[in-house]
Amino acid sequence: MAKVRQVVAFLLLLTACSGSGSRTATSSAAVTGYDWQEVAAGAGHAVAIKTDATLWAWGWNGYGQLGNGTATDQHNPVQIGAGFTHVAAGSYHTAALRNDGSLWAWGKNSWGQVGDGLSFPTLFHRPLVTASHRA
Repeated sequence: MAKVRQVVAFLLLLTACSGSGSRTATSSAAVTGYDWQEVAAGAGHAVAIKTDATLWAWGWNGYGQLGNGTATDQHNPVQIGAGFTHVAAGSYHTAALRNDGSLWAWGKNSWGQVGDGLSFPTLFHRPLVTASHRA
C-alpha cells in the first residue's frame, strides 16, 4: 500500500497544471506526502481523495470542473468536500461517490455528462443520485 501511495503522490505532482494549461510539476506542500488514496485527471484539472476521505481539486477550471463554485483556476489543491470514496474525471467534468452511496457530478455539461438533465456547466459539486434512489 505504501508503494501505491508513493505512485499516487508522484502522479499528483505530474498532473498539477499551470494557469496557461501547460502541465508542470509543482512543489506545493498540499500535493506532496503519502496520504493520497485515489487520483483522476481531466484535460487540464486533477482531483484526488485523501485517506481521510476529503476530496481535493486543482488546475484549469473554465467549466467549473473543480466543483468549488467558481470558474477560477487553482494552482494548488483546494478542498472540495469530505466523505468521498471514489472520484473520476472527464475532460472537463468530474464525478465522485460519497460514503453514503450518493453520486455527485459537476463541470462542463454540453452533452448531459453531469447527469442533471441540463446542458450547461455546473460550478458546484452536488448530489445527483442518492442512496435512497437506488433500487
